[in-house]
Amino acid sequence: MSYYIHAAKFFLKNVTEIGGYLEVTDDGKFGEYLPETAKPDGDIVEQSGKLIAPGLVDTHIHGLLGHDVMDNDWDGIETMSKNLLKAGVTSWLPTTLTGSFDQLNEVCKTIAAHAGDESGAKIQGIYFEGPYFTTKHKGAQNPKYFKNPSEQEYDAWQTSADGLLKKIAIAQNVRVLLTSLGMPPQTARWWLWAIVMPPLSRLKLVSKPVQPSLHTLSMV
Repeated sequence: MSYYIHAAKFFLKNVTEIGGYLEVTDDGKFGEYLPETAKPDGDIVEQSGKLIAPGLVDTHIHGLLGHDVMDNDWDGIETMSKNLLKAGVTSWLPTTLTGSFDQLNEVCKTIAAHAGDESGAKIQGIYFEGPYFTTKHKGAQNPKYFKNPSEQEYDAWQTSADGLLKKIAIAQNVRVLLTSLGMPPQTARWWLWAIVMPPLSRLKLVSKPVQPSLHTLSMV
């Protein structure tokens, strides 16, 4: 059954409203907004002094409160999920670091086995930060596991993740990627388009416009 929230301020799609009532529909989504002068019939939840806004989506988070996605511990991921909700995050992508094939594969299996059971922010997919990096700009990643992209590895991870592997960060100048640029789009698994960011860091961002997305970062 739908109900209304009465609060101090509402951040709606194209406008901010002071006071009023916002419907929460039967399927748990925001519905009709009514001004303060149009009190609706039905159940009203009072949130006096509160601000109501859409939930945030965190697409890159490795850990929280002493827990890390690479620990491959569902209880830790559940703790992250619940506490992200307290910060206004309602959806997120658990994010890995560079690791061995087996380590990343086990993370995929664990998340796939439990996704949907989390009681806080909802898992919308998995973000792999690596292992397809190079040593020149390795940052905090472990170069021991750097390698060129492999379709076989990707397919295995995606199978273990039950299709939840949604985003992969890779080095822009990885050899296999560059060779694939000359292939027709229908046969090149790793085709890319590039956006050059403005100066300061001179960061080049390359992104794959189909699922799963690829984000490639390198200094140029």
